[in-house]
Amino acid sequence: MSNRTTFIPADPTTPFAIKSSRVVTPDGEISAAIVVADGKISQIVTADQLPSGIPCNDLGDLVVSPGLVDAHVHINDPGTNWEGFETATQAAAAGGVTTLVDMPLNSLPVTTDIQSLQAKLNATKGKLHVDVGFHGGIVPDNEVQIAWLSKQGVLGLKAFLCDSGLEQFPAAGEHELRNAMAHLKPTRTPVLAHAEIVSEIETFGVRDPASYQQYVNSRPPLFELSAIKLLIGLCREHQTPVHVVHLATAEAIPLIEAAKQEGLPLTVETCPHYLYFSAVNIVNGDTRFKCAPPIRNEANRLALCDAVASGLIDTIGSDHSPCPPDLKQLDSGDFTKAWGGIAGLQLTLPASWTVLHDHGMTLTELAQRTATKPAETFGLGERKGKIEIGYDADLVVWNSDERFSCRPEQLYHRHPVTPYENCIMQGVVELTLVRGNVAFERAPQPKHPSPIGTILTHPDVQPDSVAAYLDSLPKAERTSALKSCCASAVWVARMAQAGKFGTDANVLQQAQKAADDMIEADWLEAFDAHPRIGDVNSLKKKYANTKATAGNEQSGVDTADDTTLVRLSEANEEYFQKFGFIFIVFATGKSAAEMLELLEQRLPNDRTTEITNAAAEQMKIALLRLQRLAK
Repeated sequence: MSNRTTFIPADPTTPFAIKSSRVVTPDGEISAAIVVADGKISQIVTADQLPSGIPCNDLGDLVVSPGLVDAHVHINDPGTNWEGFETATQAAAAGGVTTLVDMPLNSLPVTTDIQSLQAKLNATKGKLHVDVGFHGGIVPDNEVQIAWLSKQGVLGLKAFLCDSGLEQFPAAGEHELRNAMAHLKPTRTPVLAHAEIVSEIETFGVRDPASYQQYVNSRPPLFELSAIKLLIGLCREHQTPVHVVHLATAEAIPLIEAAKQEGLPLTVETCPHYLYFSAVNIVNGDTRFKCAPPIRNEANRLALCDAVASGLIDTIGSDHSPCPPDLKQLDSGDFTKAWGGIAGLQLTLPASWTVLHDHGMTLTELAQRTATKPAETFGLGERKGKIEIGYDADLVVWNSDERFSCRPEQLYHRHPVTPYENCIMQGVVELTLVRGNVAFERAPQPKHPSPIGTILTHPDVQPDSVAAYLDSLPKAERTSALKSCCASAVWVARMAQAGKFGTDANVLQQAQKAADDMIEADWLEAFDAHPRIGDVNSLKKKYANTKATAGNEQSGVDTADDTTLVRLSEANEEYFQKFGFIFIVFATGKSAAEMLELLEQRLPNDRTTEITNAAAEQMKIALLRLQRLAK
């Protein structure tokens, strides 16, 4: 297409068509014309069936595929100069990516609450060249925020099972994963996991920091296997969708295959760099290749390619994780200090096609892994990821035979440091359309028109629905709803006086502000409305309208053994006798044994400390109940 003129109307409401002998549909390649109207695919017809009067772009034998859906991108905006929404989405468009999903780190703040999500939304304005969705984060002590993030329409919630490298995003363990799965099961929002559990016993020391093989040995396959076993077990227990990101070890394939045969809602991603590179080609000191988990040997690479080709690995995501060049330790070549991350957002299509067509993959199968399945996994499968009538006209036009040598100056991400430099790849993007709008065109000179991207949210949720619900209620009903969340008359009055909330972020802000300066008597009034842990029926004497809510919150006691329940009852009584109020704990997602452990940990405290602890737990409960008001 570098030698042909393409006509796409400037007005996206004007119907137009493109035709090619190689249109990639879910059923295979066909010769067809695609009619685009109002940003959607309105018709797919043969050339002789094309309605008269519709301008048509004849693309010859160039491939027309669904635009890629890259669900694993670290844009790191706001708060850093590592990347940015403008440069990242320009790179995406140049690589045929029409939808990307931003990870919750390494932006500052990290996306672990809805206030930080709002900061990201603010940072996108006027900068998006493709459509963008967001993942939230799972970290210790943000269990309440997980429910709110889900309510705001994030497409997934991401956890690191090991050190993320960022102190603001600490590792999550089994406890945090259980809580997240309990919150997310009703919405079917996936839990994403960086699946490595570090075991010091199995860690091989790095004596030479420039040695790539020593770095690989320091993160053995066992780290991934341990994490994937845990995730599969929790997936089985909760039936919450789990998505393993950037699978790097082929040793996990039998585990994954067994879990899928069992029917578990498990999906798995790998990345182009694990399919394209192998450790044998990485020289010591070349820290451009550092990532975690590491790129492993050639046999491992080939096995991952086979798993992608067979469909056992569901999706391909770039895991684009750039940083400023100095953080890659390019001069020192020190793998122990270099930032771990591969920059390659623009190259997913050619890097993947270069290796996978040698494994017998068809263009239709490639589209399944890079567009259809990612869209389905993250709730976008009814509008993205397919060339089908009614879907968004997200299309990439490319030459699947043309080869090129990757040069950093061709790349649009902010810091053009990449291990793909000078690699010969196959597949050149000529044109990218996002909802029928030109997002990138190669000829006559590469160009990006004005930003046309939009924000994507999960289709099954309505952002700001809690605020809309509370704002719609008459005064008395609003007061009653607020009282079901926290029974302190002072807190309810302050919330009632807040006026129209407008946004869920403001609901949260006002809820926390209303708790400021509450005195002991106010907190005791709130505590008194709760049942004792494990004794839901005590609510009959309290606020009967919250009985079902508390029962759900305390569902962890349902499967407890008699010994645990007896001790829980005894410890509750000891606590009440010592402090004069019942034990308050945010019980959602906790087993009876975990609640008993927390109770016994808090029993030795003094009363002032316990008022503070109970107040903090009360606010977690209140925030969760607020989130549940809008069903």
